[in-house]
Amino acid sequence: MPKVSNSFTNPFADVDMQPVQVAGQDVAKIAVRVKDDAGEYTVAGILGKDYQVYKNSMARDVASDIMTRSNKEWTNLKTLWDGKKYVDYFYTKDPITSIKNGMTYPLHLGMMLRNSYDGSSKFGFEFFIMNMICANQYVSRKQLGYFAVRHTGENQIDVNDALQNLSIGTTRMIELAPRIENFISKPLAIADLVSAQAADIIPGSQWGAAIETLGKEADAGTVFGLFQAMTWVTSHKLSGMNSISQGDGVTEYFFNKYNS
Repeated sequence: MPKVSNSFTNPFADVDMQPVQVAGQDVAKIAVRVKDDAGEYTVAGILGKDYQVYKNSMARDVASDIMTRSNKEWTNLKTLWDGKKYVDYFYTKDPITSIKNGMTYPLHLGMMLRNSYDGSSKFGFEFFIMNMICANQYVSRKQLGYFAVRHTGENQIDVNDALQNLSIGTTRMIELAPRIENFISKPLAIADLVSAQAADIIPGSQWGAAIETLGKEADAGTVFGLFQAMTWVTSHKLSGMNSISQGDGVTEYFFNKYNS
């Protein structure tokens, strides 16, 4: 019996698709299998036979093409891969805009390449804001946008549509910067800490790290200081795919509570 490692470190490992059988008969499903670190194929997902599966290597090549044509220089930040879902983070080398409060916080446009072998997310891109002072990532799909890659034919990508969505993401980021800067003008009260903890948007086990980080923030006495502390936790203390959803939850909480 083959040994299964359940360990995945290479998002570009070999992938294949196999028919699915029930009681010896084919059904309208395919099994997507990916090689683990032990070189054994592991089932990543069971999908409909007409579901379009894109290999992570192909998604990476498309992302590279889009970034090359964007007239921006990009840097890779980190890669997430769990054997089923793949996310690659990129950000622009140069800032797009900034926020100021005595010191300047340069803000760069971030872009997550997303793909999956289990059908949990389509091949596409999600935007975020990168604060280069602390490398915090402000994630907000609702505010910054997500787009699935459009296809003009078999294995043909609509690059112009991708570039248009990239332009839209840049515009939304510029529009959001004043809302983030607005947090600086709001004094932080004990009630704000109580409310944020009660909202359960970061794990309870991380609140010690959040409070410690808040104490080191230049804007510790403001809502922005708390926002920085909590996005620092989601950006640097949390790992895996949950860090994305929890980062999104933090940003949406602050936008809804303090910019309404």
